[in-house]
Amino acid sequence: MLMKIFLKKSDSKLSKSNFIWVAGLSERIWKKSNKSYSSHAEDLVIEGIFARHMLVTGEKISFSYLDIGAWRPIRGSNTYKFYRNGTYGTVVEPNPNIKNLWKSIRPKDQYIESACSQKKTVKLYEFSDFAASNTLNIKFAEFIMKMQNLPKPSNIKVTGMKLQEIIEIHLQRYPGKFILDIDIEGEDEDVILNHKFIDSARPLIILVEDHYTNGIRKSRISNHLHKNNFTLVGRSVLTSFFIDAKSTLINSQIAV
Repeated sequence: MLMKIFLKKSDSKLSKSNFIWVAGLSERIWKKSNKSYSSHAEDLVIEGIFARHMLVTGEKISFSYLDIGAWRPIRGSNTYKFYRNGTYGTVVEPNPNIKNLWKSIRPKDQYIESACSQKKTVKLYEFSDFAASNTLNIKFAEFIMKMQNLPKPSNIKVTGMKLQEIIEIHLQRYPGKFILDIDIEGEDEDVILNHKFIDSARPLIILVEDHYTNGIRKSRISNHLHKNNFTLVGRSVLTSFFIDAKSTLINSQIAV
């Protein structure tokens, strides 16, 4: 962060310097500081939302994150960038093979080994120990089998928790504003549609994977969140971004 401030203040002088390698070095440092760990730069979109709000309103918003379907702690993570910058939260992952990896790399996060589901016990279909496409949804598993020419996955029984239960646990440790990241391989719609948003536990931002292809604003996820006063503000390949329309953050954003 301090390096970014330095580069902003010295950018003009560096670019006009006779020591052009210094300017080149500053560009490389800037590029490194803007690295994304997400699959499709979702973390940069979140960062951009808060940066625009700060620019437009002057309000700096502190937040935690609730990362459901977290998969790996760094690779493909929408929240690792914030962890590196000193923001922590709760990660939820049903795959028992991943817990020790998370604990060793991100010990300051609260880790919940569970699926997000309406059922207390569910089957997790596993293509391999660390596959990103491991899923609770048999139809999604069949789709992956066909698309990637994979054999039938094995399955294990795992614990399931409702979204509201998970949010309550998260807020006990991290009270206040939070972003909700849901990427649960085919079960995203079911979780969102069965959740009742209450004012005391509303996410500031919701990132959710939505595979609907006939106009994203017409999807069942979009319609449900719109009815609950969340505004669609962006899209990154498969992920939709919604902001709580009851929050001050919406004042600086442009709806899609």
